[in-house]
Amino acid sequence: MNLVDQAQQMALKAHFGQSNNHDDEPYVLHLQRVYISTRDAGLDEIHQAVAWLHDTLEDTNLTVSEIINGLGADESAACIASGVLSLTKIQSETNEHYYHCVKSNPVAKAVKLHDLHDNFGRNHLIEDEATRLRMAHKYSLGIDILTRS
Repeated sequence: MNLVDQAQQMALKAHFGQSNNHDDEPYVLHLQRVYISTRDAGLDEIHQAVAWLHDTLEDTNLTVSEIINGLGADESAACIASGVLSLTKIQSETNEHYYHCVKSNPVAKAVKLHDLHDNFGRNHLIEDEATRLRMAHKYSLGIDILTRS
């Protein structure tokens, strides 16, 4: 099994039963869309594996050690874990600070842009207008910071 398949299996197991907070869609569909987007953009298997795992440290009980060990405990596994760790927002961290930290890791930056575009594309499904506007601002801020020189 290659790294992408291993990451997919790890993510599917870790996120099993979770659904999107805004529309109750199974959460793994978001992960799949971000993965497909990175793959279709021609990004390598490191990016694709990070796409599958990008929310695991933030939203599941999976640990960095489990990611590294589950992916073979080699340089590629460490690079994937680093990307996932860079994509993990600390609760007290401001969105602006978080996006600047993501920007410092090239793999995380690329995957986060695909993540933000997927989230933005589904933003219209959020029924509560205040939440929809808050999330649109958050996604716009991220895209702006990550694409700024």
